[in-house]
Amino acid sequence: MDEFARLRNKLYLSRVPGDRDNEMRRLKALADAILGDSVSPGISHQIVLAAAQQLPGADSAGTADTWPETESPYIARYLEDAVGNPEPSAGGRLEGRTDPDPVAHPVSVVQCMFHGDPMRSGRGSSGGIATLLLELGSAMGKSAGGVVTLVLYNTKAAEYPLVPIERITDHHSIVRVPVDLDEETALGYLKAHRKIREAVAATLAGHGIRPETVHVRFLDDASLAAARLAVEMGARLVTTITPDPHRTICGPDGLLRSLDAEQALEIFNKVLIGDELIDLSDGLLAIGRNTLGRELLPYFPQLEDTRRKVIDGIDEGVRIRVEDTGIDVPELLTDDTGPNRLDRATLDRPVILCIGRLAPVKQQTILVRAWARGIWETHNLVLVGGDHDKPDPTESRIIGEVSDVLVQRPELEGKVCFFPALPNREVRALQSWFSDRTHRSDYDVYVCPSIKEEFGLSIIEAMASGMMVCAPIRGGARTYIRHGINGFLVDTSDPVTLQSELNGTVLRDDIDSAQVDAIRRNAVRTAADRYSLEAIAGRFIDFYRRVGDA
Repeated sequence: MDEFARLRNKLYLSRVPGDRDNEMRRLKALADAILGDSVSPGISHQIVLAAAQQLPGADSAGTADTWPETESPYIARYLEDAVGNPEPSAGGRLEGRTDPDPVAHPVSVVQCMFHGDPMRSGRGSSGGIATLLLELGSAMGKSAGGVVTLVLYNTKAAEYPLVPIERITDHHSIVRVPVDLDEETALGYLKAHRKIREAVAATLAGHGIRPETVHVRFLDDASLAAARLAVEMGARLVTTITPDPHRTICGPDGLLRSLDAEQALEIFNKVLIGDELIDLSDGLLAIGRNTLGRELLPYFPQLEDTRRKVIDGIDEGVRIRVEDTGIDVPELLTDDTGPNRLDRATLDRPVILCIGRLAPVKQQTILVRAWARGIWETHNLVLVGGDHDKPDPTESRIIGEVSDVLVQRPELEGKVCFFPALPNREVRALQSWFSDRTHRSDYDVYVCPSIKEEFGLSIIEAMASGMMVCAPIRGGARTYIRHGINGFLVDTSDPVTLQSELNGTVLRDDIDSAQVDAIRRNAVRTAADRYSLEAIAGRFIDFYRRVGDA
């Protein structure tokens, strides 16, 4: 247990329900631990006072005219909450639409996805969670009483047209919430907290959606805005809780680390959001059936009190069997109409495959540099992810970093393929094609080079296809990968370490075909036995029903 976890448990044990002075002391202790010297004592004190305005029984902070002047959005948002401005209307109309369409099926469950869009998986901030919610919503569908996946649509910056309602199946639709955002980040959501809440309220009302259950999944202001609205509407609230950013507050030595001001303020805000969501929620979920006690309780000791709440852990899931898409994979890999494609003469070489959105935490650049240190001599590299036509600033930077490596090393040309995000059906077809290349003694490998993965749906998908997989030793993959049995866990800290880890595990010379076949069979069995989407959907439906019966 690290220093921050010990503090959280100490503060929990010292709580005196209803004692505002006690609550203030606990808030100040949290602020001191997280903000430390990164912000001035005056700013830290203001934020604690502003946050305290949300405590039960707090006096109003006054009207907007009496707010203290502040340049910190972290102070302003809490003061805005405390002032008690009129709540979002339960009615209202959708911006720019005079005749909004109702959803064509009943809706019992609304699952919120406020980072990216399920129909644009792998682009921008649309990662594995986008694929999960798209497929989970469809799998739950009729049995859950109808599902809507609620998505934010940034009217200020979106590069694709607004489709307010997109019907996926007879009982699952995507509904997009039009809202003007300066930036789609934690800070952007904080600044637009009330705007998001009002937009969600108008969208639900305009489309005639009044769900029994609302499920939020991130510790940010967009999720908090939806959660508060759900409570106001009388819906049951379910929150998926993860130990982030809590476990990043301390370094590898377990001691509190020094943070820069912006990072410290964002983390402090997320910690407070997590605590409020736990208080508001009727049901709380951990990602993975075995993570509650090991990963969450150290940072959320209040989860020990299960009264009035249903608490459980559910694994994420994938489709085990995928339909043949009919795509010509060799043509896709060698299509020379785009940059960075494989040379047809190198197509039969074994491949390192990596699929995911382009983000610093995914570390595609580290994988490219590790591969360029020598692995390229025996293996091609195939990267899939990002919007290459209209990349956002983060995507543009990572694409540039990868290109810089390739430009400096002309001998890599024709041995690397880097193309934009693909629909999940095509991703699965790509994985299956590589897995089925059994005519050679060599084998293709799926590598996830992330700093860590909360769960790692793309890893499970690769396992389900029968590929050899390497996953980061940090994060959720440890819960389902047994090193050397159904895959490998590797240190992804830097290019030198990753190259050494790959060469010492999945690419080592003494691994024989019988061992490879056994690992691949075990990977398929693990995915099918534990992470079938249909089985996972049933567990979610059962959980929602238990929350409703509590």
